[in-house]
Amino acid sequence: HVRSRRQRQMCIRDSNDGPPAADNSSTTFLAAAAGEVVATAIVRVARAIPTLSALAVAAANCAANARAHHS
Repeated sequence: HVRSRRQRQMCIRDSNDGPPAADNSSTTFLAAAAGEVVATAIVRVARAIPTLSALAVAAANCAANARAHHS
């Protein structure tokens, strides 16, 4: 009787500590998946930079031409 009460108390105490920690394999898997997502995003941004730079230059040239024609 005393033993089962102690086990219940420990169970209640443990349930108040929040969710159990993930085991190492789950943590490793999630870290690898997150790393892949970040790496893919970095590659996509790096590929887009030349296009964005070209668009910025074209917009600046267009604005300069518009100012020159209105002066």
